[in-house]
Amino acid sequence: MKKVNSCGQLIINGDFATGDFTGWTVTASDYQQPTVSNGQAVLATADKISQNISTSGGSELIFSYDLAFVNSATGWVEVMSLPSRIQVYYDSKNESQPGTLITVPDGETGLEINFICQAGGEVHVDNVALQGTNDELIIGGDFSDD
Repeated sequence: MKKVNSCGQLIINGDFATGDFTGWTVTASDYQQPTVSNGQAVLATADKISQNISTSGGSELIFSYDLAFVNSATGWVEVMSLPSRIQVYYDSKNESQPGTLITVPDGETGLEINFICQAGGEVHVDNVALQGTNDELIIGGDFSDD
């Protein structure tokens, strides 16, 4: 069993319910600023939103999100380990991800979650979640100290 720094949801404002980018770092293009509309992040060409998460090397986490490419947009989602910036997940498909297992490489201390609109129309992002697997949420379940 691996330890994680926190149980439950690790992403802040993954459903954009605040109506803004609270918890997210926004990198905007010169053309159009990313917005939050109808509870989703809307990214235009060259826009990016990211969030850094503290975790431990060896942690196993479930990553899920809703992603839609509108008006022939292209883009992707990627997860990089920190501090080494090793890519641990990449997807450029126009679809939702109901849950994929991500293992943090040994020696790493965090993850950077990135959603990027490369070109074309808009990339819509919603329901971003990252949480420990069920067997990781109980630490010391055998009543030991580890």
